[in-house]
Amino acid sequence: MLKDKLKFLISIVALILVFFSYKLTYAQPIHLLITEVQISGQTTNDEFIELYNPTNQEIDLTNWSIKKKTKTGNESTLVSSTRFKNKSIPPKKYFLIARAEEYTGTVSPDIYWPKSYSLAKNNTILLYNGEILIDKVGWGNAKDFESSPITNPEDSQSVERKKSNGIYQDTDNNLNDFFINFNPNPQNSSFQTNTQNDEEQETQNEIQENQNSTIKSYAAQPGDIIINEIMPNPNELEREWIELYNKTDYDIDLTGWTIEDNTGDIFGNGRGTQKLDVVSIPAHTYYVLIQGGHFNFRLNNSGDILILKQKNKIIDQVTYGDFEDGNISDNAPAPSKGQSIGRLPNSKNTNNNLNDFVVFNFPTPGKENLEEKQAEKQAQKTDKKPQIETQKIDEDLSLENAEIYLSEILPNPEGSDLKNEWIEIYNAEEEDVNLKNWQIKDESGKNYKIGKDLFIKAKDYLVFTRKETKIALNNNSETVQLISPSKEIVDEIDYEKAVENLSYARDENGNWFWTKILTPGKKNIIKNDEEIKEIEVNDIKKMKNRTKIRIKGVVICPPGILGKHIFYINGGKIFSSKADFPKIELGDNIEIEGTISQSGNKINIKDRNSIKINNKKIKIVAKKITSDSVNENIENYLVEINGRITKKERNKLYLDDGDGEIEVYIKRTTKIKKGEFQKGQDLKVTGILVKNNDNWQILPRYQNDILILNLTKSPVEKESKKLQTASVSSLFKNDPVLKYSSITGLSSLIIIALYLKFKGFIH
Repeated sequence: MLKDKLKFLISIVALILVFFSYKLTYAQPIHLLITEVQISGQTTNDEFIELYNPTNQEIDLTNWSIKKKTKTGNESTLVSSTRFKNKSIPPKKYFLIARAEEYTGTVSPDIYWPKSYSLAKNNTILLYNGEILIDKVGWGNAKDFESSPITNPEDSQSVERKKSNGIYQDTDNNLNDFFINFNPNPQNSSFQTNTQNDEEQETQNEIQENQNSTIKSYAAQPGDIIINEIMPNPNELEREWIELYNKTDYDIDLTGWTIEDNTGDIFGNGRGTQKLDVVSIPAHTYYVLIQGGHFNFRLNNSGDILILKQKNKIIDQVTYGDFEDGNISDNAPAPSKGQSIGRLPNSKNTNNNLNDFVVFNFPTPGKENLEEKQAEKQAQKTDKKPQIETQKIDEDLSLENAEIYLSEILPNPEGSDLKNEWIEIYNAEEEDVNLKNWQIKDESGKNYKIGKDLFIKAKDYLVFTRKETKIALNNNSETVQLISPSKEIVDEIDYEKAVENLSYARDENGNWFWTKILTPGKKNIIKNDEEIKEIEVNDIKKMKNRTKIRIKGVVICPPGILGKHIFYINGGKIFSSKADFPKIELGDNIEIEGTISQSGNKINIKDRNSIKINNKKIKIVAKKITSDSVNENIENYLVEINGRITKKERNKLYLDDGDGEIEVYIKRTTKIKKGEFQKGQDLKVTGILVKNNDNWQILPRYQNDILILNLTKSPVEKESKKLQTASVSSLFKNDPVLKYSSITGLSSLIIIALYLKFKGFIH
């Protein structure tokens, strides 16, 4: 009997515990929203992030953090949990975080993140509650986002979450949920919200926006401007054309946009990419681009692709005929001579060209696309088919987008400038090109136009003398432009301080150099005795690319430890493509001759003969830093930092020193054993401070560069237990379901205990 009663008692207790643990396990995480982000304002580093609490309870931010992910997918901490400690957001309130010392807004941030951390284009920000991802926003070509990224914001623009009836929209699609705000409006926790006023203000804003729909009031999204009708095979004496249509309620500025065909950036070599001039398309209006006026490439009759882009963002694209884009089955039909293809019904866009486009016998450039019978009636009224332009096209225009560029210039010759100055151009095409109507222009506006047939042979050079062009090249500074018949600047170079009898010449990689060997009409030979500049380590970043330098420094990491081709002096990274180094040891005082690389923080050397080793060794002392003191001035220096491991990945440790978080990257070549390092340990890390993309990293060199400060496990366990307790109490505090569950469970246990005492089980 007693045994049965015990079984019954155990069953009841088990059921209560299961119920209670179920409630605890499946409780939903506390909800916050990222509502506005600015990555560049009055200055490049004028940045902020705005959060909003849409719930009806106050949310404790202890253990929360914000991380950043670059376009390459590298994730790092932007705002550490230390900075959120003891902070909270009341219900229906905002919370503003900004970059320290760089933020210029009038609304005071609730907290700052270290000035050494920054946001950039093509980034993602991720909001975490402990290890739980709560919200994220990606823009541009971000690696991570919700469904689709929003467009990159420009300077003094923000990415802001949309509102509907006063409530923030959250469909888990960044493109749908956010818009580009041309007037950022950050709010902090002191901002007084008023739903009715917010809605009224929003209505007023919409009215004002519709009344003042200007070019700068709207950032176009894919599908807002569409390619609506195309004429690839016109009748004689007519031109090819492409019709665009603005589907939105806003005027849209296309300045800087590009239109390209199969010879453009994506499918070709870039020669078919045409930058649009100042073009603004009013709301619900058509705009016709004409071949030879707005674009220079030729549309293929049998099949082609057209791509409309805003910078790197594709707004619309159309494929027709036999053009192979990976799926030829959904291409629009190819029209015959004098026919166009267009969307029917007008502006239809299902992202399937075969469904959206039909062939028109009666094209309607600049007008609504019509059914065949309607278009025929319209054409009969005018007794002719619509024509764009009846000007004979010079067949040589087909190569006005040819790859021709400036090759060599002699601005300061020996003797008479009038007789001896010259400008050379080069034809990189596989065929001869007629230069009729091409132009050469200088900074003063002096213009030389080739007014007659003049052919430059394939892969050949052509020299124009000052006597011929009447262009006088300045010796102090000058700009020279090469301009196509459509008035497009196809090449442009600048120079300063021309030395007598040195020509300014282009090498095979497109870089320009002063050279002693003059080669008019021939392949350039770059040769000069450039002065070697003696510099200090701190001057490395001030040097121009390819500057030859001599520098002294102390070795802080010998070759082979952090890479086969590199070693470090204190403040400088040395690189050899041949990995040809003399025997270099830690602390060696050396002298280096090399060339500044394009990155500005690296010195390239030829071989071991570029390094001179002095016998005297120098003691190395690491700079003690904090995470928020990191900056370019100490890049490539040996540094030391203390902090606690907050996260451990395969080759990375994330260290929080109380001011922020920094990444410790352990390279495989160091052979440092990572297994003994665990989350919660306090470390002292010594290593070289480097910048990888947008992230700062410390690169330890040896095993003893990482020292564990808390050698016993008890402090870690205590801290872990403390964090767990704080986390659970915070969860109970902010979740009424859990609070109710805990009270119910406790009450049930008390009732059972009283029942057992009454029945004699407990004395």
